Amino acid sequence: MHESVNFLRLLYSADEQNILLALEIARAIPSLQAALAPFLAIHQHVHQQSTSIDTIEPHHILSLNQSEIYWEYAQLKTLPPEILDLPYLEELGLQGNLFSEIPSLILQSMPYLKYLCFTDNQLTSVSPDIQHLPQLQKLILSDNQISELPGEIGHLKNLDYLSVDNNQLTQLPEEIGQLTKLECLIANRNAIAALPRGIGKLKNLKYLYLDGNQLTELPEEIGQLTNLEQLSLQDNALLAHSIPQSIEQLPHLHTIYFCGNSDDYLDIYLPNCSIHYGWNDNPHP
Repeated sequence: MHESVNFLRLLYSADEQNILLALEIARAIPSLQAALAPFLAIHQHVHQQSTSIDTIEPHHILSLNQSEIYWEYAQLKTLPPEILDLPYLEELGLQGNLFSEIPSLILQSMPYLKYLCFTDNQLTSVSPDIQHLPQLQKLILSDNQISELPGEIGHLKNLDYLSVDNNQLTQLPEEIGQLTKLECLIANRNAIAALPRGIGKLKNLKYLYLDGNQLTELPEEIGQLTNLEQLSLQDNALLAHSIPQSIEQLPHLHTIYFCGNSDDYLDIYLPNCSIHYGWNDNPHP
């Protein structure tokens, strides 16, 4: 028993030399090799190559002993179920793969996940089960074909960063106002025609990016975003009077990007705010 505990301590170490020692011990004591099964299965699934105790390298195991894993542009359509055996996982980056949905094993079995990225996949929807990630702080779903966000996204009380850039959204759910820790919302290049009134509840929001949508007006509640610093509205269908006077109440607002809308200057008074009528390609902080 003591030998097994020491072996597992070496195997799950953050030190490559310890993992090398664990592999040597496992090769000498076959009864310990079962503990390697999750690492072998994951490596084989992700890298699409046969893997055994004789071919796996210490750095392969070390990469799975971290709190963050990034499998980007790996042609993945599914995740190996053995990923649930990894004890430290808090960040999962899956940019540039072939997922058509967020796997249920993430949504139902990873409650401690803090960072999740599915940029540039083939997502068409987001399951209401997203609510089962209560510790999530950053959710990045850019460059997919998502047409709707579920109201259950409002249960992500720790979320401070949400990017749904370049999708097919026509609206944001009213429940988005429940994300009271949200500091950055990026929803550029969708087909959003109006913002929900609940957006005014985002008291910690600093950055709001809505370029390339179909907005014709902003709700009065925009004036309740008391921590807002940057607002980007480029390439919408807004007129000069489409911005409510309530925006003048925002003490920290220092930049508005308004290119691609009406040719008229905005009919608001913001002496400490810079309003850009020329295009800005990268206004993100």
